[in-house]
Amino acid sequence: MRDTSITLSMSEFERIKTEQIQLDADLARLLTQPLVYATVVRADKKDGGVKVVIAFDGKLLEVNGLPGLSTKPYDNVKVDLVTKRIRS
Repeated sequence: MRDTSITLSMSEFERIKTEQIQLDADLARLLTQPLVYATVVRADKKDGGVKVVIAFDGKLLEVNGLPGLSTKPYDNVKVDLVTKRIRS
């Protein structure tokens, strides 16, 4: 059986560690859901906020509207599917 151990200097180890951290950050960024465009179906003022029903990917979703943003049916809005909020 051959010895398969690897020897690294501290600077090589730090370089590889830094590269791995950067790759992890890139992967996390690429795996997050992007902002999507959806069509407003209905917008209602509820509990001091605005609840907006949107049509996205064949489904109806209720998301939080932006304060001061006037939305009406058939408007296209940008939505963050992770936070379920309309983005400006």
